[in-house]
Amino acid sequence: MTLTWVGPPAATPEVLRALAECLRDGDGDVRRAAALALAAMGPAAATPEVLRALAERAGDGDVWVRHGAIFALGAMGPSAARPEVLRVLVESVGEGEWGVCFVAADALRRMGEAAAAPEVVGALAERLRDGDPDVRAAAAMALGG
Repeated sequence: MTLTWVGPPAATPEVLRALAECLRDGDGDVRRAAALALAAMGPAAATPEVLRALAERAGDGDVWVRHGAIFALGAMGPSAARPEVLRVLVESVGEGEWGVCFVAADALRRMGEAAAAPEVVGALAERLRDGDPDVRAAAAMALGG
């Protein structure tokens, strides 16, 4: 059994600290697994330490780690809608890798009105004019909810 199967009840301070450390592990599979475990915990895992670590991993060199970290932020919903997280998600919508674009747009959508800060809406509106159709589509999805 993995923590992904346990979900929110596993979101104890000790487990969250350990998973935040795993997000900084040298192995990409470990980082991605930690992100997915945090995603399964949802809003219960949205501590400042976890949000900071996931936001850092949104810029990871491994696309699957980036995808997992951004997915986890979205799974935390409005609880994760902090300025530093929103900034990372808007940047990720503009990434050239289509899977990351769309998971970032979905994360913003899942945060709902908590993500509707004027700077976020403005940045997404700018992405609608991007040269990459995947970026434009992801921005439109994020704006449309």
